[in-house]
Amino acid sequence: MRNNRLLLAGVGLMSLVQAAHAQDAAAPQADVGIGEIIVTAQKRAQSLNDVPITVAVASGEQLAQRGITDTADLGKVVSGFVAVPAPFGQPVYVLRGIGLYDSGLGSAPTVSVYVDQVSLPFSLMTQGAALDLERVEVLKGPQGTLFGTNNTGGAINYVAAKPTEDFQAGGSATYERFDKATLKAFVSGPITDTLRARVAVQGASGGAWQRSLTRDDELGNARQIMGRLLLDWTPTDRLKVAINLNGFRDRSDTQASQLKAITPSDPAFAYPEMLAAPLAEDNARSADWNPLASNRKNEKFYQLSGRVDFEATDTVTLTSISSYSDLKSSRYLDIDGAAPVGLEFQTFGRLKDFGQELRLQLTTDALIGLVGVNYQHSNTKDNNFNFVDKLSTNRVGGLLAATPFTRPTSYVNQQVDNYAIFANAEYKITPQLTFQAGGRYTWSERDAQACAYDRTPGAPLNIFFTGLQSILAPGVVQDPITKCYQLNPYDNFSAGEFDLRLREDNFSYRGALNYKFDGGTMIFGSVSRGYKGAIISNITASSAQQFLPVKQERLDSYEIGIKAPLFDRAAFLNVSGFYYDYKNKQLRARILDPIFGLVETLVSVPKSRIWGIDADLNFAPAEGLTLTASGTYLNSKINGDFTTSNGAAVYDQAGQSGNFRGSPLSYTPKFTGNLDVQYEWPLSDSFKAMLGAAVTYHSRDNASLVLQGNSRDRNFDIPRYALLDLRAGISAADDRWRVELFGRNVTNKYYITTVFQDLDNRHQYAGMPATYGITFGFKY
Repeated sequence: MRNNRLLLAGVGLMSLVQAAHAQDAAAPQADVGIGEIIVTAQKRAQSLNDVPITVAVASGEQLAQRGITDTADLGKVVSGFVAVPAPFGQPVYVLRGIGLYDSGLGSAPTVSVYVDQVSLPFSLMTQGAALDLERVEVLKGPQGTLFGTNNTGGAINYVAAKPTEDFQAGGSATYERFDKATLKAFVSGPITDTLRARVAVQGASGGAWQRSLTRDDELGNARQIMGRLLLDWTPTDRLKVAINLNGFRDRSDTQASQLKAITPSDPAFAYPEMLAAPLAEDNARSADWNPLASNRKNEKFYQLSGRVDFEATDTVTLTSISSYSDLKSSRYLDIDGAAPVGLEFQTFGRLKDFGQELRLQLTTDALIGLVGVNYQHSNTKDNNFNFVDKLSTNRVGGLLAATPFTRPTSYVNQQVDNYAIFANAEYKITPQLTFQAGGRYTWSERDAQACAYDRTPGAPLNIFFTGLQSILAPGVVQDPITKCYQLNPYDNFSAGEFDLRLREDNFSYRGALNYKFDGGTMIFGSVSRGYKGAIISNITASSAQQFLPVKQERLDSYEIGIKAPLFDRAAFLNVSGFYYDYKNKQLRARILDPIFGLVETLVSVPKSRIWGIDADLNFAPAEGLTLTASGTYLNSKINGDFTTSNGAAVYDQAGQSGNFRGSPLSYTPKFTGNLDVQYEWPLSDSFKAMLGAAVTYHSRDNASLVLQGNSRDRNFDIPRYALLDLRAGISAADDRWRVELFGRNVTNKYYITTVFQDLDNRHQYAGMPATYGITFGFKY
């Protein structure tokens, strides 16, 4: 079946090749239309049309025009990219259906983010990545050879705007609906003959867009500030040193979920206050939350990185990249979407990471070779405080405990060391035919400490589990539980902090062959393998077995594609077809906890697959008129039987267990696409005007597994939606200043980004309603 799909895709691509080759032969290449785009997708500067990888690129100007200020917004310009919030609010990035939906602070993603090739290893660290950019490059498919583990879905590399040789400054001020204001500014220029600097800052405040269903109250204010300092030092022609100090502070409100159904796990013990809670309307602003809670973040992040490039000879360059990242995070989230305290969380922790890479590059006319080593050390502390005063299952300790529990708590601390050695070579067999091969060996050491404990006054869960010990391990003398209450079935059901030690290794590789025609059209084919590291999920467990890690996942990718300049370079068309063979995919599902009922956790899906088609078009048919479009089609399925994980039955969000063979993977919409059209024209010698429109489309998706033979549970569907953005502006002919009016989601389309079930209720997160505003910008 896989070979058939690849054959069909190949036939289609060969048709495109013939058409593109005819264009090449019909007209000589001219320096008109769309200019050459330079990227660093393979850790060296290349023309985008020479890279045998599917890469989506957007300039800093395009990102600003589309209102993209965060990685979560990239779906506006990158088809196949989906960003959803996990239940605890952490961003989840999904590319071509590959993503990790998990709430753990220390859970590494499947789509990693970089700034100038410097890793931001955890998704919470990515908030300030989109500040003051030259461009963003989104690499689709496994990137394990050059970028390492945790890139099975792809890699996002932001390229920051660099210090300039002459003095420059600029900024912008934006005011929009919901009384939100955003200020941006930068200053750049030389300090000495060999030292240049650039400082960029951004701040945002206001914007409360959610309204309470039960009182006069709003939620959603931003309180953010971020900045970056770049220093470029070139003491000699052969030595370059780049320093990057960046960080952010975020005290914004957290988003409240929308309560859509009240389904208590234990109806006999349901609390009247929760049963009477109003359901959210089908309106983005409709929500409710605990008025006595803070419902906000308090996050501080900084990163210091240094890059040294030394040209030892005309053909040999040595590069060193060092980085240290530190994030402190605290968030209070109202998960239940109601004023009573049904299910609320305070998550707090700290993420620290050190990375070091050394690589040597050889460049000759026929061969470009790269060898390197990489070391990464991460230290994560992840704490979850649960508030479950009105949860129906908080009375299950009735026989062994005197009072309900209201404050179950858990933590997972992890120390991870990753060691890697890698190599990559690109050899020109002929002037037109190039072969590429690379590999990376990674050794990972992970140590963790996990604990579930009770902060309820009187600690009724400690009393309950102490009594349970005597039932499960009769005759074994054990001390009364005082802190960690989860029972260890491997040690006479003893209680205490659970220590884990995991050692894994893997070998990622990539091979590619590409052929470039005289007119610039390139066709390519590639085979690659990537890995995603193991995960230890932070859940409120009753058994130490629930803290067992979900082992590393593996993705094998087979891809063919074409990159073609058309109409004398007035257009660029990129099309690719791919097939993913997935082993041990880490997936969020539910298992039955004997104490707490159905709880969410990570499971490992033995076999699954995704195949699809990617296409994007950049077209400049006339002076001042530009059109960009992209689309991704995906087809995903779980192959083989899938009923249990670590011996426990797997349940879907609706609480049903069985065989999930044939189920599509969650957060894998069949089609995503975007279209942007802009026209710019002169009003006079001093002024010019601009009009633009953009559409983003997301087909129906699902947030749950689907049982074999069962009809799909529509309660966990993410309905399809299309969002329309408009913009219009006037600016100086030399771009010294600009004024722009904009509207986003101008039709006020109600859409949701995720749906999830807690122990008692079903919730969802809504997307932003219509916003409109004005921006004034200047450059000097």
